[in-house]
Amino acid sequence: MKKSFLILVGLLCMLDAHTKETVGGTVVLCADKWYGVEYDYMDEEFSGVTYYLDKDTVIGDNTYRTLWRTQGYLIRTMCVGALRQSEDGMKVYYYNFFASCGVPKQEFLLYDFTASIGDTIRDAYFFLEDMRLYTDFMGEPESIGWLVTDKYVRDGRIHMIVERCYSDKNITPRYRTHWIQGIGTANVLWPVDYGIAGVTTLYTLCATQADNQLYSFDVSHLNIVNNCSEWHLVTTDAEDALTAKNYSKFLRDGQLLINHNANTYNANGVLIHNF
Repeated sequence: MKKSFLILVGLLCMLDAHTKETVGGTVVLCADKWYGVEYDYMDEEFSGVTYYLDKDTVIGDNTYRTLWRTQGYLIRTMCVGALRQSEDGMKVYYYNFFASCGVPKQEFLLYDFTASIGDTIRDAYFFLEDMRLYTDFMGEPESIGWLVTDKYVRDGRIHMIVERCYSDKNITPRYRTHWIQGIGTANVLWPVDYGIAGVTTLYTLCATQADNQLYSFDVSHLNIVNNCSEWHLVTTDAEDALTAKNYSKFLRDGQLLINHNANTYNANGVLIHNF
């Protein structure tokens, strides 16, 4: 069963040019818009989705940027949360606007780029004490946080690999996620396989600031040609012939596959399994 967070929003806020993040004294430009695709497991298709930062809002003693979502599975524009950074830009927080699955409306830590390899970040994405209903409902073991397994600087940005970990050391780590300072993750702003209640999964195409591309992600494993805000699925004459009738598309291990007349083909129309 696909383990996807039941939080509609969990967010990494990368603020605009007025915010300074630095690595070794070098200013890091931060994204304010993310283009992506969202895979719908019910209709078995991809759709474009965009997240962008907008006006400031004050909640309590803190000033945030509002984050908006357009298109995708929900096919509407909506405000999905509010985000802020610490003064040094090394920690990112979000205020969750939606109470769901035991997760209250309050601020949570998203990223902590001050952590070192071997550290466990206890309360990233949610407070562990608030996730008992989630673990009961989804059958996930009780987590103790996110273990930092790698950290390095590439092209002037801090990169971190974190894995959701458990008190039982025999449990295989889940949600292995790549954080990129000022950019986000391969799943827009969230952990790996993040989507809406097991119905969808998000994939980032690129991150931009003031419409200038800062970072582009490789989505070739989805058979998608990525031109940042523009994208299309790779198709061939063989696939077009398959899709004439009696077909369905699905993802397996990140690869787009096609069922047709009880046979399975890849996106290039090559038979990979015959029943």
